[in-house]
Amino acid sequence: MKPETTITSRYWSAWRNLPYARRILSGTSAVIVCLCCLMILGSQSTSRLAHAGSRAVLDGAYPLASLRVLSESMNKVKTRYVKPDRVRPRLMVAKAIESLQRHVVPLLVTREGGDEDDGPDGLIVQMGEDREQFNLRSVKTIDKMVFVLMNIFQFIDARLPPDSNREDLETVATNAALHTLDPHTTYLDPGAYRNMQVETSGNFGGLGIVISIVKGDLTVIKVMEDTPAKEAGLMARDKVLQIDDESTVNMDLSEAVSRMRGKPGNPVSIRVLRKGWDAPRPYKITRAIIQIRSVVSKLLDGSVGYVRLKNFRANTSKQLKAHLKHLETETKGPLQGIILDLRGDPGGFLEQAIRVSDVFLTKGEIVRTIEAGNKLRNKREARPVSEDESKEAKTDYEKVPVVVLIDSGSASASEIVAGALKNHDRAVIVGTRSFGKGTVQGIYELGDGAVKVTIAEYLTPDQIPVHEVGVVPHIELSQIDPSPDDMLVFAHELFDRGPKKKAKPGTRLRAAQDIKPLRVVYFVKQHEELDEEARDNRRFEYDVVKQDFALKIAQALTTSSKAATSKGLLKSSRTQIDALEREENKRLEEALLKHGVDWSIGPKVSRPRLETEVIMDPPGGWVVAGESLRVTVRLTNTGTRDLHRIHAIGTSNSRLLDGREFLFGRIKRGQSRTWTTEIKPALRAKARQDPLKLKFYQDGKEVGLERTIVVGLREPERPRFGFSYLVDDTSGGNSDGRIQRGETISLTVLMKNIGSGSSGETTTLLKSLAGEGLFLERGRKTDEKHMNPGEMRPVSFTFEVRPTLSTSVIPFEVQVRDRKNGVFLRERIELPVHNPTTRRGTSSSKTFLPNEETQVYGGASTRFPVLAAVPPGTPLIMDVSAGRWGRVSVGSNLIGWTRVDLLKVTNGADAPKKDIATKISNRPPKMDIVEPQIHYVTTPTAQLKGQVTFYGAGAANERAVSIFVGRRKVWFDIRRNITDEMVVIPFDLQLDLKEGQNRVSIRMKEQERGESRQTVLIFREKEGDAK
Repeated sequence: MKPETTITSRYWSAWRNLPYARRILSGTSAVIVCLCCLMILGSQSTSRLAHAGSRAVLDGAYPLASLRVLSESMNKVKTRYVKPDRVRPRLMVAKAIESLQRHVVPLLVTREGGDEDDGPDGLIVQMGEDREQFNLRSVKTIDKMVFVLMNIFQFIDARLPPDSNREDLETVATNAALHTLDPHTTYLDPGAYRNMQVETSGNFGGLGIVISIVKGDLTVIKVMEDTPAKEAGLMARDKVLQIDDESTVNMDLSEAVSRMRGKPGNPVSIRVLRKGWDAPRPYKITRAIIQIRSVVSKLLDGSVGYVRLKNFRANTSKQLKAHLKHLETETKGPLQGIILDLRGDPGGFLEQAIRVSDVFLTKGEIVRTIEAGNKLRNKREARPVSEDESKEAKTDYEKVPVVVLIDSGSASASEIVAGALKNHDRAVIVGTRSFGKGTVQGIYELGDGAVKVTIAEYLTPDQIPVHEVGVVPHIELSQIDPSPDDMLVFAHELFDRGPKKKAKPGTRLRAAQDIKPLRVVYFVKQHEELDEEARDNRRFEYDVVKQDFALKIAQALTTSSKAATSKGLLKSSRTQIDALEREENKRLEEALLKHGVDWSIGPKVSRPRLETEVIMDPPGGWVVAGESLRVTVRLTNTGTRDLHRIHAIGTSNSRLLDGREFLFGRIKRGQSRTWTTEIKPALRAKARQDPLKLKFYQDGKEVGLERTIVVGLREPERPRFGFSYLVDDTSGGNSDGRIQRGETISLTVLMKNIGSGSSGETTTLLKSLAGEGLFLERGRKTDEKHMNPGEMRPVSFTFEVRPTLSTSVIPFEVQVRDRKNGVFLRERIELPVHNPTTRRGTSSSKTFLPNEETQVYGGASTRFPVLAAVPPGTPLIMDVSAGRWGRVSVGSNLIGWTRVDLLKVTNGADAPKKDIATKISNRPPKMDIVEPQIHYVTTPTAQLKGQVTFYGAGAANERAVSIFVGRRKVWFDIRRNITDEMVVIPFDLQLDLKEGQNRVSIRMKEQERGESRQTVLIFREKEGDAK
C-alpha cells in the first residue's frame, strides 16, 4: 500500500528536485520513533499544495520563507489531526521560531503577553542589531499561523549568512510546531523516512548479522540462520575490520549498517579477524533479502511455550504462528500453556496487533479507533476463522492457558494485544502498568520525506482509553532492593504508579486512570557478581530467554490449571502465587536483619511522638564530586509505647537524592535508632544544591513529621585537553614530511592536559571524514594512566592514503574522552595532500644554531601547525633533509620540520640542548564563572557573571556565546573577523528563575570548529519550603 501523497502532478516534478534537509534524526532515533507508533499507511489521494507552490526557487537557493515542508505538514494537521482542540496556533508560532535560537546565534526571541498553554500575544524577533515585533492576537487558525510564520521567516532569512542550511532550519521549526500537539506527530526527513520504511517492512537487503561496537571494534553479535552470512561462515565475536574499501576503525554503527545493507544480489566485500587467526581474512558475500525476526521462542518445562515479541513488524503474526507450530512439534503434542512476553515491545503496525490478538481470540471486539470529533473510525473484531488458517488450527489455542507479560516499555500495538486479551478474560496480565501510548499515526509522503500525524486514538473492547493510561495488569510486580548501595524497599509505594496528570472526575479517562491491579506481588532483586569475562559474554547473549521472577509467576499460572480464562487461572494459581510471595517476604526480612533492622509487625500508635536529628559528614552538607557525604538520621521515640515499622523516604529534584530510604523498624519507647545513607556523586557531576525533604512513616502511613535539608555538590579540579600534531612518512612513504597518495602516514597527536586537575582513563580516537581513498589502520588509543596538569603525551595513529583519494585535504575528527571526569573534546583538523614528487628525504646529520626565531612545523609545509617558535641560539639537530625542508629535533622533547634553507646559522655542534615547550594548536574555549558561587537561592533572580576565552586564529574567524535558561535564550554575543590568538567574551546578567531547578546552558561556538557547552545549575526555593 503506497503512503498517501498530497502533492498534485502539477508540482511533483519541481518538488522531487528540491534539496531536502540533512538528517536530523539519527538512524537509531528513526527506529525508535517508528516502533513506538501505531502506523497506518493512507490510500492514494491528491490535494492542492497549501502555500508552497506559489514560491519559486531563486538562483538555486532554498527559499526559507516559502515554508514548503511546514505548510504542507500543517495542511495535514488541519485535515487529519485527531484532536483539533489541541491545535494552539499562537503557541506553534512561538515554538517554531524559538527552536531556531539554538541554530542561529544572532537570533533572540522574546514573548509578549499571553500564557504558557495557548502561547504569547506577540513576539519580538531580533536578528543581530535588527528587531521586529509580530502581533499574534489574530492568529487563531492554522492558515493564519502559516501566514505569520512566513513573514517572520522572511525577516530572519534576509539576515542569514548565504551559506546557512535553510532546509535544516525549516525541519527544526516544523518539528517544534508539530510537537506542541504530541510527541508522535512529526516530520521525517528523507533519511529518517527511508530508515523507518526499512525497519517496519520486516525485510531488507543485507548479510544477516547483528553487529555492535565492542571495545571500539565493529563486532558480530549474532549470525542469523539461513542467511548469506551464515552460509559464508561468519561467527559471533568476529571483528569486521573493513567493508569494501573502507576501514571500520571508529566508523559509526549506523554507517556500518548502511554500508552492509544494499540491493539484494549485489556483493559486499569485508575483512574479518577472528580469535586465533594470525591475520584478517577476506569474505565476499552476496546480499539477500533478510527477514527481520521479531519473535523469539523457547519450550519451557511442562510443555509451556514461551514467545517474546520484540516489535510488531509487517510479518510478526506469521512469525508468531510459525513459532507456536515449531514449539508444538518440539513437545510432540499440544502446548499446555503459552507465555506471551511483550515487555519492552514498543509497538508497530496496527494490523499486526489485530492479527496477533486474533490468534488467541475467536470472537469479540479487539480494538476500536476514534477520530476527530469522537467519531468511530473503525472497529475490528476477532475472526472465527482467519484467512490463512483452518478451523482446527484456529481452535487449537482457544483452550490453552495464556499469560501476557508487560512493563512500562510495552506500548502501542503491545497494549492493544494485552488490552484485548484482558478484556475478553482470555489471559492473565502480569507485570507493571504499560506505557500508555494509545494513538494511531498516518504517514503522508512529502517529496522524499513524510509527515507523521496522529489521526486517531484507540480504545480497548470495553471502551477504556489506553493513551496516557496504559494497561493495568491483573498481577502487578514490584521489585524491591535491600542492598545498601541501591536501597529501594518502600519508596515505590509512595509514588503514584498511574498517570502524573489526573483527568477530571466522572470522565471515561479518569475511570481508566483509577483502575487498580487485583494484587501486588513484591519480589527481591537478584544481584549477580560477574567478572569482566562474564560481563563480556553477556554482550553475545542475543535473544536468550532468561529466567526471572515474572517468568516464575507466569509459569506458576500456566501450570496450575488448564483454564483458558483469566479468572480460572487466577483462582487455581492462588496457592502457588502465595507461596512465591511468602518466599520473597522471607528473603526481604533476612536482608533487612543483616542491616540490623527489626521489621516485625506490632500495634500501630495513632500519634507517635518522635524527635529527629540530622547529622551530615562532612558538616554543612557539601560534598565534592567523586567523594562521599554521609547523612545520618537519629530518630528518638519519646512516647510511652514501642513503635514498629518506622521509616523515612526522601524526595528531591535530584536523581541522586530522590527516593533515599531511611529504615528504622522497631523503636522501643525512650530509645533511639539511626540510619546512615551514603551519597556519592559521580566524578563528572556538575555543581548544584538541592533540597532533600524527609517524610516519616509508620508501616506506610504518614506520621506528620518532616525534615528538609539542603545537599550541595562542588566540582573538583578537572582536566582539559588540547593538542597539536605532526606527520611522519618515513616508514610508509618518501620521508619528505609531506602527505602524498600511495603513502602510509603516521600521525602523532601531542595531547596535553591544559586543565587544573588530573585526568582519569582517557580514550583518544581519530575519525576519518574523507570517505573513499583513505584507509584508517590504527585510530584508537586508551590510556589508563593519569595525566597530570601540564603533562603532554604523544598518541600515534596510522592511515593509508590511496591513489583514489580525490581531495587536496584530508579531514579528520580528533576526539578525546575522559568518562569519569565528564570531559570531552572534539576537534576537526585538515591535513594537506601534496602532488606526487620524485623528491625523497635523505638521512642527514647536522646541527644548526639559528641567529633568529625559527618556526618548527608539524610537517614539511606551512599548512601544518606551528609546534614551536624556537628562540635564537637554540640548537636544531637535523636528521632528515628534503629539499628546502629538514626534520629537526629540539632538546629532548620536540621533533618537527623547518625551512633549513632560510636559516642564517653557524655550526652549533657543541651548543647545549634546550627544551622548548610545544605550542597547542587545537584547544576548546575556556569558561570561567565568577557568579553564582551558591547554587540555591530564595530570590526570583540570580546573577550570572563570567567570561569565555577562545584560542587560536585562522579559519575560525567568528566566535559566539549564547546563554539559555532551560529552552529560553536570554543573551548572545558575536565577534567576527578575528585575527587575535586569544579572544575574551565577558557576560554579566540577571537571570529570571522558575521555582525548582534551573538549567543554565552556556554555548560557545567557533566557526568551522563546532560548538561546545557547559551547564550551570541554580535551584530556586519553592514558596513554603523551609531548610
